[in-house]
Amino acid sequence: YTIDKSLTFFHEIEKGPLFGKTYLRFAKLLKAHGHYEEMQQFKRMVLDDFERLPETADVVILVFDYEFGRRSFKNVKESTADILRISRVASKEQKLAIEKSLISSAKELQDLVIKNKKSQDVVLLSEPLAHLYDTFIKVVDSKDSRVYRARYNLAETQFEIHHFAKATLNYRWITDN
Repeated sequence: YTIDKSLTFFHEIEKGPLFGKTYLRFAKLLKAHGHYEEMQQFKRMVLDDFERLPETADVVILVFDYEFGRRSFKNVKESTADILRISRVASKEQKLAIEKSLISSAKELQDLVIKNKKSQDVVLLSEPLAHLYDTFIKVVDSKDSRVYRARYNLAETQFEIHHFAKATLNYRWITDN
């Protein structure tokens, strides 16, 4: 069978509580074998059809972490939108995993931006970094102490890529709060 029929196949076999565990294991199997494009396609199918199942958040986090492990930053905008989408239905434990993934990825990317600051291609890293910080700010509680640092880093990143109006908004938020 093919990826586009896999979810239907799993759902025909198991409609109960093991269904989510089954498709999560399948996503891990795709990761283990390095089938990145298929992981992306499978994640999209799971999100579209089974967003409210707890294992869907785990699949999204798995794919997101895998992308960053590969240093593939081209899908960050889409991936952070998926993370924001599932964060609304994620359990407390999953929200902590989401926050951890976003912060560790942002730190890793921030280090790369600083290291390559003189490069003309730094924008290719700064745009995804801005999406990471922006998503983190939207996922965590506004009273979380990490929001100030994330907003500052976001403002600095936006300033570096000449998004001055957005940078100003974040600098202003810091001074007003």
